[in-house]
Amino acid sequence: MFTLLSKLGYDALYEHLNQTGVIEVDIVTDQEAATEQDLYRYVDRNTLKSVMLIPENYSVGLAVALIGQDARLAPNITLLLDQSEMQRNNIIMSVMEQLASRYNLMLAGGSRFVHFNTSDLIQEDFGFIDFFLPGVIALTVMTNSVFGIVETNLRLRKRGILRKLVTTPFTRSEWLMAKMLYMLFTSFLSTSVVLAVGILVWNISFKFNAYLFILVVAASFAFAGIGMLLTRFVTDEETAPAAANAVTFPQMFLSGIFFQLETMPGFLQVIAKFMPLYYVGEGLRDAMIYGNMEGALFNTMVVVIFAVIVFAAGVAITSWKEK
Repeated sequence: MFTLLSKLGYDALYEHLNQTGVIEVDIVTDQEAATEQDLYRYVDRNTLKSVMLIPENYSVGLAVALIGQDARLAPNITLLLDQSEMQRNNIIMSVMEQLASRYNLMLAGGSRFVHFNTSDLIQEDFGFIDFFLPGVIALTVMTNSVFGIVETNLRLRKRGILRKLVTTPFTRSEWLMAKMLYMLFTSFLSTSVVLAVGILVWNISFKFNAYLFILVVAASFAFAGIGMLLTRFVTDEETAPAAANAVTFPQMFLSGIFFQLETMPGFLQVIAKFMPLYYVGEGLRDAMIYGNMEGALFNTMVVVIFAVIVFAAGVAITSWKEK
């Protein structure tokens, strides 16, 4: 959750931060981030959300300020924060303020010798809506695909149309592919509307690249496949929305597209990483916002593999007979 850019001599601070049980600290060595440019490359590569910069010889500078009883001489600690992660940032700021107060009380009777300022971790000019947008796209693709497939298939089954498909030259895989392509079309249509509204109303800025296209395609196929699997076990048209909600609602609230995983209990964070929507949202953010192509590739591969598995399962269990 939190990365500390550390020099030698900061073991006490490192230990105190880890002991909070709220912040997880990783140390980035001088070799990994020797310059500011190296640091930001490291941030992009590892999709870091927060970084602490401690000046070289910080303890010496702090000692000089304490001896001279002049807080203005104390070196400053800098927190680089991802401004889109408001809940995470509030937790970090609260912990750091408590820690700074404890050090100041211990070292200087409460005077502010230990202090910090904040700065944006992401250098480009992004607003909250820019970071919110990938989650909206992921949610839109999921709901369109799952609800669209479930409701359409049950309606066709109720009217006896599915049973009549047995007499046509279509195979189950061809028919399933056709349904998924239709869901893909609606997903691209809804994604285009979301992007257009974001650009025209909020003047959003993001990166267009192949991963955005691939993720929408893979997510559409994956969630349409889930809809196909649901259709096999749901026979009543009236219960279809409830079945679809049972799949989509947990992912909506637990996958991290709107609510940050770090604010959830540990076991829920583990559960979230078994949900396909988590990888869709993370992949879209990596591709559209952070420009983290390695992260986008990993998340895209997870979604693609899941889509292939679900499609194969959908073909295997799809039945045109009425139950």
